[in-house]
Amino acid sequence: MPKSLSRRGNRSTTNSPYTSPFTSPTDEKEDPFRRTSSPGPVAFVPFETGISGGVGTDARRAVRVQAARASAAARKATIAKKLAVVKGERYGSSPSTAVSDDESSPNSASSSALERQTKEEEARPKVAISRLPQPDSSNLTSNLQEIEISRVYPTTKWHPKMPEVVQYFLRLFVPTITPAHSTGREDIRAHLWPQAQNDAALFHALLLLAASHAVVSRALNLSPELISQLKYTTLESINTAIGGSSQDGRMQDPVITAIALLGGWELEYGDPVMYDTHMGGLTGIVNTVRGGLSGIQIPNGPPPLPPISRNIILGSGHDSALYAGRTPFFDHPAGNPRMGMPVLPSTFPIGLEELRAQRLVLPNVLHLLYRLSYIVPRDTSSHSRLVDTEQILSEWEYGKITAARFDISQTIFEDDLKWQIHTFIRLAGLGLCGFFHLANGAPSYEPLHQWYEESQVLQADLFLGTVFEEVLFWALFTLCATSGHSEAHHMRTLKRLKVALGIPSWAGLTELMGKYVYPSQILGNRAFALWTAISLSSISEYQREVREPTRYVKGSRHPMNWVGAGAPPVQAGK
Repeated sequence: MPKSLSRRGNRSTTNSPYTSPFTSPTDEKEDPFRRTSSPGPVAFVPFETGISGGVGTDARRAVRVQAARASAAARKATIAKKLAVVKGERYGSSPSTAVSDDESSPNSASSSALERQTKEEEARPKVAISRLPQPDSSNLTSNLQEIEISRVYPTTKWHPKMPEVVQYFLRLFVPTITPAHSTGREDIRAHLWPQAQNDAALFHALLLLAASHAVVSRALNLSPELISQLKYTTLESINTAIGGSSQDGRMQDPVITAIALLGGWELEYGDPVMYDTHMGGLTGIVNTVRGGLSGIQIPNGPPPLPPISRNIILGSGHDSALYAGRTPFFDHPAGNPRMGMPVLPSTFPIGLEELRAQRLVLPNVLHLLYRLSYIVPRDTSSHSRLVDTEQILSEWEYGKITAARFDISQTIFEDDLKWQIHTFIRLAGLGLCGFFHLANGAPSYEPLHQWYEESQVLQADLFLGTVFEEVLFWALFTLCATSGHSEAHHMRTLKRLKVALGIPSWAGLTELMGKYVYPSQILGNRAFALWTAISLSSISEYQREVREPTRYVKGSRHPMNWVGAGAPPVQAGK
């Protein structure tokens, strides 16, 4: 580990069952709040002389007043106990009886005052002291609600934006209710987040992803320095864990997961060269130390990685590589190489090339679309290419191409966007295949109606206000023109997209469609009729708002490596 990343000084330790694993990303490394497994009656407030940014004057005065009251109450309790003993010896009664009698007598003012003060203290609202919950899925919901972020991150010691990043992660990435179509995300709440609260590397890796997401979506105003601190704190925690594991030969699951998260972050937000470094090391750890990703217990070997860790590793080592046009480090457990890899090298039209360069759509489906540009109607030599491309598109499924059940770097909403835009593009390609069959002399082609009906379950209006507006307009317009169907909700979306994209005329439409795949010689008449219907419609105006923060918001910059490039390097000794 470079000396520039090493921490100065020793970390504080306590005798409690837990010590905080959350290392401070600033110069001040000590966490002033000691944590125990159960809340105590006293909270210690750190007073540091000479620090203007420490505890305020009002807080000091409140603590002194409370200390004086507690001291007086203790003296009164001691006097009351001594009086009770004296009375018990004098009248031959037990101390407990004497105390009871004394409380009812007019001379028991001190004990009555103590009782009233105790009741008042009990009636006051308690301030919850943060503690690390046990990773027990049965108590997970209550544990998450008990955490008070301002106590986990005291503002005098931590970056003031850290509580906002944690809340952002919990709100968008740890769903309370998981939709039926999003399988696997419940493991974040049940397993991953509890592990992260007890492991510094995993904790900071998750916050690094959340903070970077918030920067791209413009949901939080975060400085590049915070991104840099989170990155290097994650890296340092991983190096520390690896150094400790080399002594006993064991590698903990949270550390392996953190390496996968950091590697995936480098490819999406940081340096792709570092992605190769992290994933190369992760491949050796997973295959050599943990027996691969099969999930099968090896005799006399370590236990298999949990499902959530395998999902994250596949997402970073397989799916992210496909989006970037790279060879995956990990194979799809049940994938078809013919389905996942590009089918031929080609130079895309400008629209498809932008999608590829921005890593918004899997290159494989873009290559399949571009194959249709070579189809010539009534040309027998291109007929086999048409049939082969149609067969692959009909079998193509987004869930079979990607290996992970969900993308940990995305929200549920974004997972849904990615699945739907790939489905729209696939159906548009199939619509073009069907229309080529009609142009080749087929009297009818029933699958055209079937593919349009399949689009009815999709929600085209979700893409309003996102970077997918243009490709969605091309896909939906192509599907409606080739099938001859255009339901009211599709017409409404096309009208709103026309306004959003600023398409002024028929010439502007043909220019936009030509950026993708548009056989104008056979589709021109139907396209013109559909365009006329859209232009004459008076459907409600375009609304740009999206329902939650997303890194695919309209105007966001993709690819997102500018996030890591703008983060300054950590200075020596920091």
